[in-house]
Amino acid sequence: MHTHALVAAALCVAPTFSAPALCDDLTMAERMAWLERRLDEERVEQHIPGMAIVVVKDGQIVLAKGFGQRDIEADLPATPDTLFAIGSSTKAMTSFLVGTLIDQGEMAWDDPIQKHLPWFTLADAERGATMTVRDVLCHRTGYMRLSLLWAGNLLPREQVLRHVAEAEPVLPLGQGFLYNNVMYMSAGAAAEAASGQTWETLIRARILGPLGMQRTTPDDSLMQADADHATGYQWMESSESWKRLPMRRLEAVAPAGAINSSVREMSHWITLLLDRGEHEGDRLISGERFDEMWAPTNPLGPTHSYGLGWFISEWNGHRVIDHGGNIDGYASTVALLPDDGIGFVLLQNVSSSVLQGASQAVVWTALLGDEADLNGGSVDAPAGAAMTEEEMAPLLGRYHSKEIDTDLTVLIQDGKLALDVPGQMVFPLKWPNEQGRWVFELTDEIALRFNRAEDGSITSLTSFQGGMEFELPRVEAKPPITREALESLRRKIVPEGGPPARLRMRGTLHAVNQGVRGTTSVVADGERFVYVVDFGDLGRIAIGYDGTRAWTRSVFEPATELDEAEAELVRLQHPLAYYRDWDEIYTAVEVRAEREVDGRRAYEVVLTPHAASRSIALIDAETGALISEQLATTGSGGIPVPTSFTYFDPVEIGGILLPRRVEFSNEGIGRTVLEFTSIETDIEVNDADFAPPE
Repeated sequence: MHTHALVAAALCVAPTFSAPALCDDLTMAERMAWLERRLDEERVEQHIPGMAIVVVKDGQIVLAKGFGQRDIEADLPATPDTLFAIGSSTKAMTSFLVGTLIDQGEMAWDDPIQKHLPWFTLADAERGATMTVRDVLCHRTGYMRLSLLWAGNLLPREQVLRHVAEAEPVLPLGQGFLYNNVMYMSAGAAAEAASGQTWETLIRARILGPLGMQRTTPDDSLMQADADHATGYQWMESSESWKRLPMRRLEAVAPAGAINSSVREMSHWITLLLDRGEHEGDRLISGERFDEMWAPTNPLGPTHSYGLGWFISEWNGHRVIDHGGNIDGYASTVALLPDDGIGFVLLQNVSSSVLQGASQAVVWTALLGDEADLNGGSVDAPAGAAMTEEEMAPLLGRYHSKEIDTDLTVLIQDGKLALDVPGQMVFPLKWPNEQGRWVFELTDEIALRFNRAEDGSITSLTSFQGGMEFELPRVEAKPPITREALESLRRKIVPEGGPPARLRMRGTLHAVNQGVRGTTSVVADGERFVYVVDFGDLGRIAIGYDGTRAWTRSVFEPATELDEAEAELVRLQHPLAYYRDWDEIYTAVEVRAEREVDGRRAYEVVLTPHAASRSIALIDAETGALISEQLATTGSGGIPVPTSFTYFDPVEIGGILLPRRVEFSNEGIGRTVLEFTSIETDIEVNDADFAPPE
């Protein structure tokens, strides 16, 4: 629910706005008027339908404002009282709740989860016995996102947690940061067991009730019944329109993200936090427990860490405590400068936006900056003068990243330098700053520096990210073989007349890091195809293309008809795409390099489709068989998800080599193994086979 980019540590760049000149002696009213204008400009620029903000300073609300529309179709305005889903900003409330139970002696941060949930077992018995409340609240359990266990909201919390016993962790306990909603939920379940009350009852009794947050609720049905609630949307770039999204039900992981609130009621929450747990003379949590929540517990970099339900960082030397939330159609930001007595909450009715992180620098500058700052001096990263395409030309080319074992391409896009990360996106870069670093437009956390030899030629680039440096040597541009030679090689495994028209494949699927097993089937007829995965009690997923439209059907998300760009992304996942005429599928095919893969020579080939993201394939230099590929697959709502595939155990079917085993992985589900137990060609099909299932 809280998003983390694959390339960026966080989306925290502040956009550049125009602003009117202000007088030297800035009043709070002038500062807030400036802030309103800047936020609304960015709302329009980023296609955010509606949003609301509250800013608190020294215990007083200095701004409470709604912008845009809470419901586009009904043309209803967003107000400070409009209810939005706050997503993972709920986590801080669960941590606070646990702290109150610790104050009463019912729990301890370092209690093993099993002390309160003895039935909660893991495949590694020692890990299960020693994993503590503190471990789950700071995301150091070693388990990656367990989204398949909760996204369908079909199982109660206990059954969701019982599924974890089958999941394989990717890091040792206590090492690293892996954001995990299911594991975080286990702290809420432990609180329920320790207190004998539901998490929902505890939240109302210990936070919402005492703070007078009467309309704030974890119940989505109550939120939607409220006369002033926001409808969620997703901006569709290809059609330049908003798509209305239904609310996702979150009972299964409620302690990790189920709260719905307004900025006016959230002002009571941030005022409580700025007063270190005291409200109107009553202490809701001890100072000791409160300080532990904000203590750096899980390092994320030189200046960033995670506490217990909070991110901890700095802004211009000021301590920052914050957390965001993202869930279908909603985005939230809760951020504080506690040592300055400042905090704000920004709620939006769009699934995600750059403004979510960028708002911090804008709000802090509005409150603490001088006139020069408010006219653009310090909000944006310092940048040098613009460069011509002729001046940028020597920087263009490919640079190899050994960390992700692929080439990244520096190119010119819209007159500016950009970095193309295959399977992800093209990241625009700002003009070089005073240190000669090209900072990502999306995040100030990542920058590039080009390194030169004595003769001035570019030899490599250095990536600066999360306090670390990564060297990417420049790659020789000359291809090892021509496109024609590659096609000749590929014809070794493609029969005359192309691959079989009709195909059915059945098998099993094991999402190793999710602890989930299922069955899968694929049916194809020409361009038409359907994938269906059945996860049993966790639900089913289907994705297909019927010759004219692409669609997804899943218990994890609403039924979706995909637009042109999304449909192409689906068509690229056709089981026989590799064996078809590439000129019909791709606008460009580039042989980049020769590599060695498990003792085999292989060619690295970049495949560029009409609208979807580029993919990178490794092709056996002797047989022409596909070894692996990196491409974007279709995620929730048609959003591209960078995914790596590796193919094993080829068998000849219908004149082509098809793999019997496929392993794929991405940030969302981790490693998954697909085993085909039967493969048939020349099957009987009908139109109904390719229609979206109910």
